[in-house]
Amino acid sequence: MRAFKETIHNCNLVDLGYVGHKFTWFNKQKKNPILERLDRFLANDGWIRLFPHNFVTNLLRMSSDHNPLLLQLEQKKAFPGTAPFRFEPLWLTDPDFIPFVSQKWNSYPPPFQQKLNNLANDLKPWAANLFSNNQAKKKRLIARINENTVNIESTMSLQEIDCSSIPLLSETKEALFSIGPDKAPGLDGFHAAFYHAAWDYLKQDCLSFVQQVFSQKAIPDQINKTIICLIPKIFSPSLISSYRPISLVNTSYKIISKILVHRIRPHLLTLISPNQNSFLKGRGTEVNYIIASEIMHSMKKKGGTRGLFAIKLDLEKAYDKLE
Repeated sequence: MRAFKETIHNCNLVDLGYVGHKFTWFNKQKKNPILERLDRFLANDGWIRLFPHNFVTNLLRMSSDHNPLLLQLEQKKAFPGTAPFRFEPLWLTDPDFIPFVSQKWNSYPPPFQQKLNNLANDLKPWAANLFSNNQAKKKRLIARINENTVNIESTMSLQEIDCSSIPLLSETKEALFSIGPDKAPGLDGFHAAFYHAAWDYLKQDCLSFVQQVFSQKAIPDQINKTIICLIPKIFSPSLISSYRPISLVNTSYKIISKILVHRIRPHLLTLISPNQNSFLKGRGTEVNYIIASEIMHSMKKKGGTRGLFAIKLDLEKAYDKLE
């Protein structure tokens, strides 16, 4: 394995990454399941520059013990059309930027807005040629980070938790009635209170819907649609950052999520790293405060010629950026 890694390094190959299932191989044993990511796409900088928008998807496994991988050279855009021009401040760091703008600007005919449009059209190929290898550098750095990150594998697999088993009526009812009756509804407008009151009439259809979702492992598009609601953080907000966006989902969607939450909750302390203390029952963030204070105290008291430094990260809208 070491020789294989050295060969990849010597050939300047990087992992193209993936979306979809984390593992690509399964030993097909229910009692002692083993899952690994054995299959992946590797490429060098030259190939990545030719196809900077490549996109790898780990597909569902069928009869084989390996998941098929799909490589798309161009990532599909959510919306058709050409992306609008955006000036990047990074361009100002290039010494040829201002001379390039000066030369082009004087060659454009008026009016002013038309000159700006012409400059935008000329800057696109200029920037693409200058920063074409940024994507390759990014993927190479991500690959290096992944190689040096300690991968803490849980001893408990999702198969053991059995999150995908088909729910019964009792479990579906328990999930529904754990939802607050006055919680904001989604696009269909039905609160959980309606489901509670009409359960005797809805239960068979509701159970069929839930079982269909778990058997097909997909939520219908009409159920998956949400309403974005902006909650003001302060009185009379004037900036978009002063709002907290939330997604209002249908009660039928909440039933599915509640079932998954109830199944996973008993295993959270085993699955989640002990370094994470927020939003877990039985853990508190005050432990992290104490550890951080001890680290800073040790750094201040440290002697010698080699110093230490600490970086403080303040993430704006941190909960919108979790990966």
